[in-house]
Amino acid sequence: MESEGCPTGDPKDPPCNTLTPDQALEYVLEDSYFVGTAVAPDFDASISVVQNNFHYIEAPLNFLQVYDEDLLYSEGLGNCKMRYITGSPAAKGGPLVPDLASCIALPNETGYDITLRSQAELDVAGMALNLIAEPYEQYPPPPY
Repeated sequence: MESEGCPTGDPKDPPCNTLTPDQALEYVLEDSYFVGTAVAPDFDASISVVQNNFHYIEAPLNFLQVYDEDLLYSEGLGNCKMRYITGSPAAKGGPLVPDLASCIALPNETGYDITLRSQAELDVAGMALNLIAEPYEQYPPPPY
């Protein structure tokens, strides 16, 4: 959802209407995902969450689920079908060559920079998850 990566909640309002996809990913990690965890300060978020009668602090997280559409968008491609990325050598009427022109999210910044920044953000999120994941409990081998 486009509004999920927008700090104001409305993708038509500034600064959301000028966000790059990698900035939207950063906002999702800061405003939605790492809030209430021990690594929240690394993402400019609070380690504590209070909602109604519920209060939690430094909650553990084990994984970050990212869908392929979100990943493609964070890399600067919006509504991009796989055939646009890879092409299709066996398409009816002849081979279809890769063509990203129809699915570039922001035509003014179509370079590799968006991909690099998004990958760096996902790398940092992965390291943060390793720090706050619930401890692995090793079970004894089954008796035979």
